Amino acid sequence: MYIAIIITLVIGVICSSLVAVAYFYKSQELKNDRYRRLNINVSSGINILLGGPDSLYQDEKNTDLFGNQGDSVSLHRLPWGIYDIGIVKAFIQKDTLFKIFSIGHSVDSAKWGALYIADQDRPLALGGKTFITGTAYVPKAGVQSAYLENIAYSGYRELIKGHQYASKKTLDTLDAGRIRLLDSCRANRGHLPESNLNDNDSIARSFQSPALYIKLTKNQAALRNLKLTGHIVLLSDSSISIDSTVKFTNILVFAKSVIIGSGFKGACQVFATDSISIGKNCTFLYPSVLGILTNPKGITVQSPIIHIGRNSTVSGQLFTCQKSGDTKTEPLIQIDKFVMINGQVYTQGTLLLGGDNTINGNIYIKNLSYKNLFFAYYSYFYNITLDEAGLSPYYLTSAIFPLSAKRKKVLQWLEAN
Repeated sequence: MYIAIIITLVIGVICSSLVAVAYFYKSQELKNDRYRRLNINVSSGINILLGGPDSLYQDEKNTDLFGNQGDSVSLHRLPWGIYDIGIVKAFIQKDTLFKIFSIGHSVDSAKWGALYIADQDRPLALGGKTFITGTAYVPKAGVQSAYLENIAYSGYRELIKGHQYASKKTLDTLDAGRIRLLDSCRANRGHLPESNLNDNDSIARSFQSPALYIKLTKNQAALRNLKLTGHIVLLSDSSISIDSTVKFTNILVFAKSVIIGSGFKGACQVFATDSISIGKNCTFLYPSVLGILTNPKGITVQSPIIHIGRNSTVSGQLFTCQKSGDTKTEPLIQIDKFVMINGQVYTQGTLLLGGDNTINGNIYIKNLSYKNLFFAYYSYFYNITLDEAGLSPYYLTSAIFPLSAKRKKVLQWLEAN
């Protein structure tokens, strides 16, 4: 009798265990199925956000994907410098998945090339070890080799290895809508109280939260030992000096002038109205941006300038804005020796190269100069490697540039769960 009771209990325990295991595996299967659906819905939301008009999801919107009240996604798109940020959330019952990413544009293959230099009624001269590879839009006066620095040209026999087309006297302009967004980002924060950032501050801000605007006081001359990451905008009405001990990741910087010390390494978008000065041995990781904006007060005493010191690398974009009809203060992008650019250079002013430069991507400029210790030579390349194909095939640009296509893609994954 006792044996029968014990056997019954053992069988009961085993059966209960089997039921519990079956329930556990069933619940896990249902959970995994929900997460599979959530991942599919997030991917669908990303495609909707990339395929829709730029202005459609400026305010966060909930969408029922299939009309079954069970597959809902939240879509939001917000401007961030010259790019946009996409935020997609998918939710089923209490389960939620989200992905946050920056959005870039494919390049326009019909217009893309290594070089576009406006026709200034003089030929383009190539000196030293200059190698231009890719499609080039050059003046009607053509391209010629030059004897410079007591050295004969020793590049390609055909001068440019790629198709050549005649350029126009003017450049296509930057996108006015995106310029307005940049102007509004810096101008609409004038009411913010000023504050100081202390040494060893570390601030990380999710793109799910509203942007954190930090307006620096005029007496904060230099930033040191800081770490700023994410949805942060740094503002100054005067000059910002940034030491190499500062770590920036995906933040925006707006100031009258920006000075970045030698040895800096980070990824950020820097915008100034007067000047941007980059020290030696700096590394700007993709997708970084260095841009000159027009002075909001309309007062320009001298030509705005972006200056990049020796042995630095910029992976991203350099550009300058210029008011229509302003020919007295044309902007200048000055690149010293041994600087590498992976991306795009755009200016309605002058690109001044120091020689021994490597540019993988595209140069889109009005004027070109080479300068040694004593003289400046107009419309000259000297010891330059310019390679259209040297840029990554996955490179994406911004809609602000005239060489961008309409197709949008994920530029960078920023946050996810």
